[in-house]
Amino acid sequence: MFADLCEVLMIFCFGVSWPISVVKSYRSRTAKGKSIMFEVFIWIGYIFGITRKVILYRAAQAAGTPLDFLFYLGWFFYALNFLEILADMALWVRNTILDKRKESRERKEAEQKQMEIDRLTAENERLGARAAAAPEMPAMPVLPAADESESCADGAGNGGEA
Repeated sequence: MFADLCEVLMIFCFGVSWPISVVKSYRSRTAKGKSIMFEVFIWIGYIFGITRKVILYRAAQAAGTPLDFLFYLGWFFYALNFLEILADMALWVRNTILDKRKESRERKEAEQKQMEIDRLTAENERLGARAAAAPEMPAMPVLPAADESESCADGAGNGGEA
């Protein structure tokens, strides 16, 4: 009886943890940081646990031995955890697909940005080549310096200061 209680408590604790993982997987929408192999091995472990329960159930039925409530409660939690892990693995598949779509979209955006940079670079090079090939403009003739008195509008010769 005590062994069945320990098993039920262990499976219950796992059962409380899996919904947290499922919700996190659902909300995060990414498979990064998640190990599908870890979940597969735990899932296989639950298959063995359920198989053990089936074997014990059949042995008890054959021997005419009644099974207590904790046996059935443990079986219930094995099945519940099995389904929760299955849901988390399905979310891993969904999130992996979402990650690939996001990476593809980001790659396309980066390629478009690079194409725009390349286009602008080529345009700048073309304009630079055209400017280099253009004939040089003749220098503007330098006018002789005017007398200071002639350059002032008021004729005072002091730059307009009184």
